[in-house]
Amino acid sequence: MLNVLGQINAALGSPGAIPVYEPTFGIFGNLLGSIVMVWAILRLRSPEVRFGRYDAACRALYTVWMGYALAQGFSPILIGYILPEIVLCAAQALPVREEAPAQSARA
Repeated sequence: MLNVLGQINAALGSPGAIPVYEPTFGIFGNLLGSIVMVWAILRLRSPEVRFGRYDAACRALYTVWMGYALAQGFSPILIGYILPEIVLCAAQALPVREEAPAQSARA
């Protein structure tokens, strides 16, 4: 996968380079992947608006850090990750309509 990204990076003429894979990348990837999986299960089991707001905040922070890396010369491949994060962040930050309370049936 890194080879393919490296080829795309070279084709774009980017001054940045895809780093050579090291075992540390795998450790951090697995750690962060585990956190993402637990968070996803929480969101599926408890779809609360406040959790969506936390998602939006995380996406905003993630986008800022990717933008910073891009500004520091990292590969423009990041743009393909930044754009969906911006869209999803905006979607999760939108106001939510509150449902009308259910009326109880009286006999």
